[in-house]
Amino acid sequence: MKPSGKATITQEDYLKTIWELSQEGGSSSGSKIAAELGVTPPAVSLALRRLAKEGYLKLGKDGKISLTSNGRKTAEDLIIRHRLIEKLLAEVLGMEWYKVHEEAEKLEHSVSPEMEERLFKLFGRNGTCPHGNPLGKAALRKIENAVLLFDAPSGLDATVVRIYEKDRTFLEYLDSLGITPQGNLEVLEKMPDDTLKLKIGGRAVTLGKKASTRIWVEPKK
Repeated sequence: MKPSGKATITQEDYLKTIWELSQEGGSSSGSKIAAELGVTPPAVSLALRRLAKEGYLKLGKDGKISLTSNGRKTAEDLIIRHRLIEKLLAEVLGMEWYKVHEEAEKLEHSVSPEMEERLFKLFGRNGTCPHGNPLGKAALRKIENAVLLFDAPSGLDATVVRIYEKDRTFLEYLDSLGITPQGNLEVLEKMPDDTLKLKIGGRAVTLGKKASTRIWVEPKK
């Protein structure tokens, strides 16, 4: 069934969440969606049935949730607008990189096609948001020579090129350690418990596996 009109703000949020969960390599389940959006599982079930009825997604008998082409486009358009707003907040208004995600969540639904085009003219389509995610398309393109920080070899002098995370507390924690987009660090050693020892700005810091698998780095140029 073809969607009857523009998705509502709530529908856009659901579609974006499903898209993001799929990008992270996991399946979208009602419980995961509920946790991400802070709503109850029954509310998720009702919303998913409505989205399926309107042609934005398909619900498999096994519980699998998959976006239709219309659902995917709606989600990806919102992702792109979100990143453009983050870029505007950071580079024009001077907001700290770890704060822009929450603000963009509030503003992304209000971006008109004209404003989106003006933002592209301002920033270009080949750049990245403050976290290192591409502006011109939603899908996370592979960055040449980049690896997860967790997989980086000992002794590597590296530059942070992407931080894929939304939680502000976590982002502020990284910032307090000196781990920032386009910031530099040195990988000293990986410990038996998978904790990394890093050198950042002349001081040694440690970082756990959960954090180091959300950060991409490339050899320092």
